[in-house]
Amino acid sequence: MLIVTHVSDSSLAGTKQTFDSRRVRVGRKPECEVRFDSQRDISVSGDHAEVRVESGRILVRDLGSTNGTFLGEQRLQGETVVGPDDVVRLGANGPRLRFALGALTAETFVETPGVGRASGDEQRGAALHGGAGGKQGVGMETLHRVVGSERAKARRSLGIAGGSVLVVALALAGWQYLRQADTERTVRKTQDEVEQSRLAAEEARELAARTRTELDRTLADVRTRHAEELAALKGELSAGERKVSSLIVEIEGSSRALAEMQAKSEVETAAERELRRELEAKVQTLGEDLAQQESALREQAGKAAPDWAGLVSRYQQSLFLCLAQTAPDANGSFSQSIGTAWVCRADGVLATNAHVAEFMKDRASWSLIACVQNDTGRLFEVREILLHPGYTGRPDSPDVALMRLDTQGVELVPLALADSAELRALRIGTQLGTLGYPGELTLQYVSQQALTGELTTAQATFKDGWIGRILDFQGARAGFEQSHSIQHSASLSGGTSGSPMFTADGKVVALNNAGRDLMVKVQARSGTGDQVERMPNPAEIGYAVRVDLLAELLRDSGW
Repeated sequence: MLIVTHVSDSSLAGTKQTFDSRRVRVGRKPECEVRFDSQRDISVSGDHAEVRVESGRILVRDLGSTNGTFLGEQRLQGETVVGPDDVVRLGANGPRLRFALGALTAETFVETPGVGRASGDEQRGAALHGGAGGKQGVGMETLHRVVGSERAKARRSLGIAGGSVLVVALALAGWQYLRQADTERTVRKTQDEVEQSRLAAEEARELAARTRTELDRTLADVRTRHAEELAALKGELSAGERKVSSLIVEIEGSSRALAEMQAKSEVETAAERELRRELEAKVQTLGEDLAQQESALREQAGKAAPDWAGLVSRYQQSLFLCLAQTAPDANGSFSQSIGTAWVCRADGVLATNAHVAEFMKDRASWSLIACVQNDTGRLFEVREILLHPGYTGRPDSPDVALMRLDTQGVELVPLALADSAELRALRIGTQLGTLGYPGELTLQYVSQQALTGELTTAQATFKDGWIGRILDFQGARAGFEQSHSIQHSASLSGGTSGSPMFTADGKVVALNNAGRDLMVKVQARSGTGDQVERMPNPAEIGYAVRVDLLAELLRDSGW
């Protein structure tokens, strides 16, 4: 029996699997015996490795995976023997596993022989000659000897039978003791796990309460500041209106004075004509200045509230659903992975996360790989994919990538990227918007029957939130050059990976790449063991990679 222990760094961490077969496959494909999650365990290939048992040994072989299979720090080349204490990694930073052989319990059966018969010599009695009558019979001495022999054999047989019963009784008692001890350990372990889950839930509730309080305080400050700025603008506008009224009075007074001067003199002198021209020119200049000031004040007042609806309308057809799907099996079932991409250059270059581009690049695991244009539902083929060279397979690294489409002659509208000065201006409390495809709505985006035409149901979802923190990839405060991770409150889920985060003026400042969900261990009703389920985090915490890493990839790639 082969035992697979999932040590860490995977969706199956903390669980065990047992197999009676001597050969199992490891990967993300549905037909693999050890199957990993196709969206969360992104370092694992569709067919990653094979494990087999031969002559009491465990042998592991890599099946040509993208990220390789490692024993310690050594990448496997060919079939390798592993022991029960060896840790095997799927990818340099991927899931960690151990393999061991389970022992079978042997039962011992003891046969109890039956009571033996007396030998022929013992059965035969001796002929004794009696008195005068010549009477023959068995002597008493011979009779006692035969009876004693039979009693000794019976005692030996009973001793053997009693010993057999004692062995069986001791074996049953030992089995019962071991079973009770195992049950007690299982109960204690379950109690510890329940207590840990309860403590984690309490910490999550406390974190959610603190985060909500901070967000409420930030929102109140923003509203107060906007109200003060709007009041100041209205005050400036009122002052401008008063100045216009004062100038009108001045102009009317000047006009009356000029009329009086003309009435007093029938002939205007050259000086009077010059004075009138200067006065008219001054009035015209003042009127133009006031009109410009009024227009600027009204424009600033109109910018107090972001026009999210206008931005969404402008970017509708610049968003793409990244779709990878297997062929249906005999029951019509199939697997899917989705993500979000967007146009960053008009010649068909899309931007997304590196972990989204990885499953779009794995053509061996999927029967369909395509990008679906938002709003129109048109399907486009991916021609080329490029990952950031600094990406390590983890979200705390440059998780950005480029994909080149076959545009089929369709004109695409790119989103504008924020420059260095605009990124330096980002502050905690800055409001951002995003468009993406939440994984909970996958069945509404696409169905198996619709894959022959346009998928008009693939409609992106808009959300907004505020910047909560600006950190480096280790979660610490740092200078601008290292602070590439932006924490925000636009709650995300699987499928929104790669979606753009943009400011109120439409400039993209980051790409969503991770959320903070709760992983809860629950006991399956079927009795097959514990399962780990993903639950939304009430704190609504999301993370995004700053867009200057994407600009760096565009500049250095030569695309």
